Amino acid sequence: MSKKLLVLTGSARPNTVSDALLPYFEQAVAAHEGTTLEVVKVADLNLPFYNAPTPPSAEGYEATDAKVKSWSEKVQDADAVIWLMPEYNHSITGIQKNAIDWLYAEWKDKPLGIVAYGFYEGKYVLESIQNVIDVVSPDVRNKVGLGLMKHLNPDGSAIEEDEVVSRINAIVAAVLS
Repeated sequence: MSKKLLVLTGSARPNTVSDALLPYFEQAVAAHEGTTLEVVKVADLNLPFYNAPTPPSAEGYEATDAKVKSWSEKVQDADAVIWLMPEYNHSITGIQKNAIDWLYAEWKDKPLGIVAYGFYEGKYVLESIQNVIDVVSPDVRNKVGLGLMKHLNPDGSAIEEDEVVSRINAIVAAVLS
């Protein structure tokens, strides 16, 4: 049975660590026969700042913006999702939060993994995203953190490549199980 894994990056920076981590996701997914990987770079979504007249959680909510509709379809079509989350000022990035906020039903019970990274191993982004998870109710299968200057260099290259590979393999396996 084929499966589709969607990875949402969290930074619009041209030299984001997320880009350096994507090959590890490609390798991890290749180990799961019949699984395809779709990477959605949050900047490429080019979503408007959330401005819908009703919240996505409201009964009868329907996205009207074409970019939001396309984003919604990508998440709906995925069997599982991983949020690749950089830690900015001890929290989630605004652009990634906006992408998450545009959707609601699409997240409900969706198998989800989170890979957070930063100087504190993504500790604070994992804490701050919990409030969002409590509302949108995905099926969180695993959360891992990667530390800059511990596991990764600031350019995203691996310091402890075995540990990076192990953590990414574990999260991919968890969301696809």
